[in-house]
Amino acid sequence: MKKSIFALILAVLAVSLSAETINSIREAYNEANKMIQNEELYRTEISVNSSDMPFPAVGIFNKSVVCYWACEPESDDFYRLIKVHCKLIISAFEEYTEVLYNDMGQPIFCYKKGGYGEQEDREERYYFSDLKLIRLISGGDTFDSPGNEQLSEAEEVLKEAENFYKAFAFLHSD
Repeated sequence: MKKSIFALILAVLAVSLSAETINSIREAYNEANKMIQNEELYRTEISVNSSDMPFPAVGIFNKSVVCYWACEPESDDFYRLIKVHCKLIISAFEEYTEVLYNDMGQPIFCYKKGGYGEQEDREERYYFSDLKLIRLISGGDTFDSPGNEQLSEAEEVLKEAENFYKAFAFLHSD
């Protein structure tokens, strides 16, 4: 009996901590958007095929990445990446991605919209804590205990976020 009560208390505590973490991520997201809107952050823009030349066998192809960052001279990480916006356009589809990073450069939130075929109407929100998926909202479904499929998708999202971070770090290295 004591074990089941203890397990229940731990489960309630985990849900409470997760909800608190998600609320703090939402606050950080709103604050980042406010800083972007008020032009309080630096911008680095990367554009692939900005002249819109058609790619062989693909047609239209354009990818633009905008990195929003702060300059923190007192930090080990002088250039702190805060948020990335990425828009991918290929003849048959469009995809939009946003990634929010914490103070340690880890992704804590990712928003994805669009895609190819069945994913055309996709809208997903990934919430991370210590590089672990803690919530996925996909369409009208919320996953607080993600299964293998959601965890696999989250790994791909984390790889994409890491690639954005690496590109940003490369562009801002001395």
